Amino acid sequence: MSVATERRIRRDNIVPIKEKGGKLVTAEEQARDPRRGYTLGLMLIDHTINQRQHDAGVKFAEAMARFHGLTGVPLPNPRAQNLFAVRGNEGDESESKVDAAKNARRRYNEARDVLLSVGHIDEGRHVIHAVTEVAYLENMHARRWPEHMLWYIRRGLNRLADHYGD
Repeated sequence: MSVATERRIRRDNIVPIKEKGGKLVTAEEQARDPRRGYTLGLMLIDHTINQRQHDAGVKFAEAMARFHGLTGVPLPNPRAQNLFAVRGNEGDESESKVDAAKNARRRYNEARDVLLSVGHIDEGRHVIHAVTEVAYLENMHARRWPEHMLWYIRRGLNRLADHYGD
């Protein structure tokens, strides 16, 4: 834990701060915040997105991970591939696993369609790309994207929040 904490302090240039009540928050306490471990959490800390958008992004990432995990569809990130892993089955899948995979595919398709429906078709493509990069592929560079790209992210996360009922 101490190694990760020190790395976060160096990477994010965390310094002690005083909260509104006058309480001093050390750099170590700030670095232990679990939101600092993923891109959406960092964007929430930076106030680039709000809590509602963050929660929608987390749900989207969970739906994507479940879809890729249950259906066997390769992850969209080539760095995440294990080319030496061979998966197979004995030819008889359990009904519950098949149903779970169908439900995961349905939720994935619904989320994808919601993001693609934002604005016109080209805008929808930008939105799904931006949200996937941030929420699922954990692209840390997205925190520094220009404002028009952050606008796509916020717009997509707002639409997902409406879809999820948050």
